[in-house]
Amino acid sequence: MSIKKIATTKMEITSDYQTLSDLNVAFYNQDINTSLLRFTLTRCGKGLHLSQLKIDTYIMLVAQDGSKVRDYLNVFDDEKGIVSYTIPDEFLKHTGRVIGQVYLYQNDNILVSRTFAFVIKDSLVNSFSAETKLEYIKTFDDLQTQIQERVDAIEEAIANGEDYVAQMIEILDTGKKEIASTVVKANTDINKVATDAKNNVTVTADTATKNITNTATKATTDINKVATDATKKITDTSNIAVSTVDAKVKEVTDAIAAGEVSLKKDTFTYTDGKGFSRPVPSGTTDWLQISTAGNYSITRTAVPTNAPPSGVYFNLIVNTRTSTTRDLTAINIFNGAIYTNAMTGVGAWSGWEKLVTASELAILDTKLNASQPVTLWQGAAKGVSNTAYNLTKAINTFRVAMVTYKTASGNNKVQTYSVATDSSRMIISETNLSDADASSAWLYECHIDSSASTSFKIIADNLFNIKTGVATVNANTHTILKIEGVM
Repeated sequence: MSIKKIATTKMEITSDYQTLSDLNVAFYNQDINTSLLRFTLTRCGKGLHLSQLKIDTYIMLVAQDGSKVRDYLNVFDDEKGIVSYTIPDEFLKHTGRVIGQVYLYQNDNILVSRTFAFVIKDSLVNSFSAETKLEYIKTFDDLQTQIQERVDAIEEAIANGEDYVAQMIEILDTGKKEIASTVVKANTDINKVATDAKNNVTVTADTATKNITNTATKATTDINKVATDATKKITDTSNIAVSTVDAKVKEVTDAIAAGEVSLKKDTFTYTDGKGFSRPVPSGTTDWLQISTAGNYSITRTAVPTNAPPSGVYFNLIVNTRTSTTRDLTAINIFNGAIYTNAMTGVGAWSGWEKLVTASELAILDTKLNASQPVTLWQGAAKGVSNTAYNLTKAINTFRVAMVTYKTASGNNKVQTYSVATDSSRMIISETNLSDADASSAWLYECHIDSSASTSFKIIADNLFNIKTGVATVNANTHTILKIEGVM
C-alpha cells in the first residue's frame, strides 16, 4: 500500500459568510504523486449524495506566483459527499502560499465553496530545476547508443586480450619445452664430449650454457612483447571510450551553462490539459482579438476593450473551433461570476451575458414563492349573519387580498383589494343586465368585515333594481368561496 500525505477538511455549502479556511497543511515540492486534498461536502451538516443529486465537482488552485490549475475532483465516497484531488507534480514546483476553492455543478447551476489555503515548501534536495533535469535525461538518452558502441568495442578488445593471453601461455609452454629439450641435448653433448677430451668438455659446457641462456632470454623477450602489446591495445581502447564519454558530458554541460540548450518550457507554462494558464499575447487590448484556444489570466486594466461588464480580474477560457466559430468564458476570480460571449459570424458576437448563480436563483425563487397567493379561507359563506369565519393567517400581514365569489351574474368571480390601504373591510360591487333584451339592470353589493384581522363576517348583502328603483336589503345573492392573501 502506497503512503500519501492527506489533508482532510469539511466544506459546508451555505450562503452564510465564511472566512478563508487555513488548512494548516504544508506539502513539499518533492511530494510527487503523494500530496492529496480530501474534502467532505456538506449541506446543513449532512454529506451530499453526489450521484443522487447529479453533482459534478472541480477545483481551482492559485499559487503565490500567480500560477493556476483547474481540474475535476475524484469521488472518494459518493454517498457521504467525499471528494479528493492529488496535486499535480508540476504545480508543486510553485512554492509558497496557495489559495483554493471547490466548485459544484448541478443541472447547469454552480455552487462555490469557501476559499481555503495551504503551503507548498521547497525541499532541500530540489537544487536543480525540473527543466534542467529533463534535459540531462534527454541528453544522456541520446548518448546511450554511442556509449553502448564504445562498451561493445571495449568488450571486443578484452576478448582479443584473452586471445593474446592464450598466445602468451602457448609461447611460454613452447619456450619451456625448448629449454628442456636444449638442456637434455646439452647434457648429452657434454657427456659425449667428456669421453673424448677433458678440455673439450669445458668448451662444450660453456657453449651449451650460452645457448641455454640465449634461448631462455629470447623466449622471455617474446612473451613480454606479446603481453605488452595486448595490454597496450586494451588500455588504448578503454582510454578512447572514456575520453569520448567525458568529452560528450563536457559538451552537454557547456551547452547548458552557455544557454544553448533550448528547453521546451511551453509544456510546463502553457495549457497542457492540466489547466495552467497562457499569457495574453503582447500588445493585445481587445478581448475579442484572443483567438488561440486555452486558459488566460487577464485583467480589465491590461485589456480594456470589449471586457465583461463588471469585474477586473478574470480567468478567461477560449474555445476555438473554426475561424468563424469561437466562444469565450470569463470567470471573475473574486466572486465567481461567469460571463459568456460567442462569435456568431465574421466579426459578429452575441455580447457578454452573465450566468445566473445559485444564490441569485435562490433569491428569485424566494420572491416568486412570496408572490404566490396564500389561501386564508375556503368554503361557501353566504348570507348576512354574525357568524365569524376564521382565517389561517392575519389578513393585515399581506399586501393584497383576493376574494373569489359567485352571484346571479356568474361563478368563480374574483375581486382584489389593497390591504395596505384598508384591511378592515372588503366591498364587492357590480352591475348586471338580465333578460334577453337587456331591459333590466341590477346593482349588487356585498360588505365583508375583516376588521378582526384573523376572521371575517358578511354584514351586508343588498340588491337594487335600477329600472324599477326597488332596493332589497339582505338579499343574500353572494356566496364567498375563497379568500387569499398576496405578500
